[in-house]
Amino acid sequence: MAAGVELGTRATMAATLTFERRKSLADQVADTLVEAIGLGLLQPGERMVETEIAARFNVSRVPVREALKILATQGILQGEPHRGLYVIEVDDLVLDQVIAGAAVIEERGSTTVVPPGWAARVIGHGELMLEKVSE
Repeated sequence: MAAGVELGTRATMAATLTFERRKSLADQVADTLVEAIGLGLLQPGERMVETEIAARFNVSRVPVREALKILATQGILQGEPHRGLYVIEVDDLVLDQVIAGAAVIEERGSTTVVPPGWAARVIGHGELMLEKVSE
């Protein structure tokens, strides 16, 4: 036994400890970009330039690239081959899809369908998009 710690004590300690997972740098960049879109600081159709975003947030291009992939996967950005990624144009069809997707996730229980916290993020992105269109 290391340093006189009893096995029972370790088990008790492990049962009472909680581990808080911090957001990755890519997730932080993605969340900030979504907030900027929601606030109208990034306009529909605006091109996302890795180097500019990296310089603005004082991070390397790697987490920016990952963040852009996350947002493209979520449908917040769309890409064109050899032309980059752009903020999507939000219309009624896109809003309907976001709301329908959020409803399915909520109905099925987010922890059984997707990783913890993901459903809340999608719903949050949808709410930001809805606010933007409602303005």
